[in-house]
Amino acid sequence: MLNYEVMGQVMDEHGNEFAFHSYQSIERPEWPADNMKGIKRAHTATCYLYRQHSEYIECFFQGDFFARGKVMQKVSDYAMAGKWLAVSNAIQCAQAKKFSRLMESVDVK
Repeated sequence: MLNYEVMGQVMDEHGNEFAFHSYQSIERPEWPADNMKGIKRAHTATCYLYRQHSEYIECFFQGDFFARGKVMQKVSDYAMAGKWLAVSNAIQCAQAKKFSRLMESVDVK
């Protein structure tokens, strides 16, 4: 897959902080799709939203995955669901990044 990926943080009107991670498959003329025999490029769009809620981090996810080629859509849906649900592992990564930023801010002062 050829993807455009973006992540960041935003604040809502009530001062609640949200983090997001989104990626969207793209087409580029310099990397044409389906130019290798037997390999088809899938199309995907996903978005994760994270919010700190007391001691927990809540996660909302929405995604679409459109398989192409000989793989049935139901089979690819099952495989992708397992990968998307692995987001629970991202919590430790997010907390590590947050602690790293805190350490950097202490070093600056």
